[in-house]
Amino acid sequence: MKKYMVLAGKAVKKAKTVSLIALLSLLLASCQKEPTACFNADRITDSVGTDFTFTNCSADADSYEWDFGDGSKTTTAGAVHSWSQVGTYTVTLTAFSKNGKKKDSASIAVTIES
Repeated sequence: MKKYMVLAGKAVKKAKTVSLIALLSLLLASCQKEPTACFNADRITDSVGTDFTFTNCSADADSYEWDFGDGSKTTTAGAVHSWSQVGTYTVTLTAFSKNGKKKDSASIAVTIES
Protein backbone atom coordinates (compact mmCIF):
# COMPACT_ATOMS: atom_id res chain seq x y z
CA MET A 1 0.00 0.00 0.00
CA LYS A 2 1.39 3.40 -1.02
CA LYS A 3 1.28 6.32 1.41
CA TYR A 4 0.12 9.67 0.12
CA MET A 5 0.13 13.16 1.54
CA VAL A 6 -2.32 15.86 0.52
CA LEU A 7 -0.50 19.00 -0.51
CA ALA A 8 -2.42 21.99 -1.89
CA GLY A 9 -5.45 19.80 -2.52
CA LYS A 10 -3.59 17.10 -4.48
CA ALA A 11 -2.49 13.68 -3.37
CA VAL A 12 1.23 13.10 -3.88
CA LYS A 13 3.54 10.33 -2.87
CA LYS A 14 4.86 10.99 0.62
CA ALA A 15 8.48 10.13 -0.26
CA LYS A 16 8.53 12.69 -3.07
CA THR A 17 7.04 15.35 -0.79
CA VAL A 18 9.57 14.70 1.96
CA SER A 19 12.42 14.82 -0.58
CA LEU A 20 11.14 18.09 -2.02
CA ILE A 21 10.79 19.68 1.41
CA ALA A 22 14.30 18.55 2.37
CA LEU A 23 15.73 19.92 -0.87
CA LEU A 24 13.98 23.28 -0.43
CA SER A 25 15.19 23.53 3.17
CA LEU A 26 18.75 22.82 2.08
CA LEU A 27 18.59 25.40 -0.71
CA LEU A 28 17.17 28.08 1.57
CA ALA A 29 19.76 27.41 4.26
CA SER A 30 22.61 27.62 1.75
CA CYS A 31 21.27 30.96 0.49
CA GLN A 32 21.98 32.58 3.86
CA LYS A 33 25.07 34.73 3.54
CA GLU A 34 27.81 34.49 6.12
CA PRO A 35 27.59 37.58 8.35
CA THR A 36 30.70 39.68 8.85
CA ALA A 37 30.98 41.27 12.29
CA CYS A 38 32.46 44.76 12.37
CA PHE A 39 32.33 47.69 14.79
CA ASN A 40 34.06 50.93 15.66
CA ALA A 41 34.70 52.36 19.13
CA ASP A 42 34.81 56.08 19.82
CA ARG A 43 37.75 55.45 22.19
CA ILE A 44 39.70 52.51 23.60
CA THR A 45 40.97 54.13 26.82
CA ASP A 46 39.17 56.34 29.33
CA SER A 47 38.20 56.56 32.98
CA VAL A 48 35.71 54.72 35.18
CA GLY A 49 32.11 55.75 34.45
CA THR A 50 32.78 57.22 31.00
CA ASP A 51 30.39 56.15 28.24
CA PHE A 52 32.02 54.36 25.31
CA THR A 53 30.01 54.34 22.06
CA PHE A 54 30.26 51.34 19.74
CA THR A 55 29.03 51.70 16.16
CA ASN A 56 28.06 48.52 14.32
CA CYS A 57 29.32 48.19 10.71
CA SER A 58 28.50 44.48 10.28
CA ALA A 59 27.37 43.12 6.92
CA ASP A 60 24.76 40.46 6.11
CA ALA A 61 23.66 40.15 9.74
CA ASP A 62 20.14 40.13 11.14
CA SER A 63 20.77 40.15 14.90
CA TYR A 64 23.58 40.97 17.27
CA GLU A 65 24.99 40.29 20.71
CA TRP A 66 27.46 42.54 22.49
CA ASP A 67 29.55 41.19 25.39
CA PHE A 68 31.40 43.88 27.34
CA GLY A 69 33.68 41.58 29.32
CA ASP A 70 32.23 42.60 32.68
CA GLY A 71 29.17 40.34 32.68
CA SER A 72 27.02 42.86 30.79
CA LYS A 73 25.46 41.99 27.43
CA THR A 74 22.97 43.57 25.03
CA THR A 75 21.36 42.65 21.71
CA THR A 76 20.97 46.11 20.21
CA ALA A 77 22.58 46.97 16.85
CA GLY A 78 24.82 49.65 18.36
CA ALA A 79 25.82 50.05 21.98
CA VAL A 80 26.88 52.49 24.68
CA HIS A 81 28.58 51.11 27.78
CA SER A 82 30.61 52.27 30.77
CA TRP A 83 32.64 50.29 33.28
CA SER A 84 32.63 50.75 37.04
CA GLN A 85 36.06 49.24 37.77
CA VAL A 86 39.58 49.84 36.52
CA GLY A 87 40.88 47.16 34.17
CA THR A 88 41.19 45.94 30.62
CA TYR A 89 38.03 44.47 29.11
CA THR A 90 37.38 42.66 25.86
CA VAL A 91 34.32 43.94 23.98
CA THR A 92 32.96 41.35 21.55
CA LEU A 93 30.25 41.80 18.93
CA THR A 94 28.72 38.62 17.52
CA ALA A 95 26.67 39.04 14.34
CA PHE A 96 24.12 36.36 13.41
CA SER A 97 22.53 35.45 10.07
CA LYS A 98 18.77 35.69 9.62
CA ASN A 99 18.21 32.05 10.57
CA GLY A 100 20.75 32.32 13.42
CA LYS A 101 22.79 29.36 12.16
CA LYS A 102 25.74 31.40 10.90
CA LYS A 103 27.71 33.87 12.96
CA ASP A 104 30.89 35.91 13.08
CA SER A 105 32.57 37.82 15.91
CA ALA A 106 34.84 40.84 16.24
CA SER A 107 36.59 42.00 19.42
CA ILE A 108 38.57 44.92 20.80
CA ALA A 109 40.26 45.56 24.14
CA VAL A 110 39.32 48.68 26.12
CA THR A 111 41.25 50.00 29.10
CA ILE A 112 39.51 51.67 32.01
CA GLU A 113 41.65 53.89 34.19
CA SER A 114 40.91 55.63 37.49
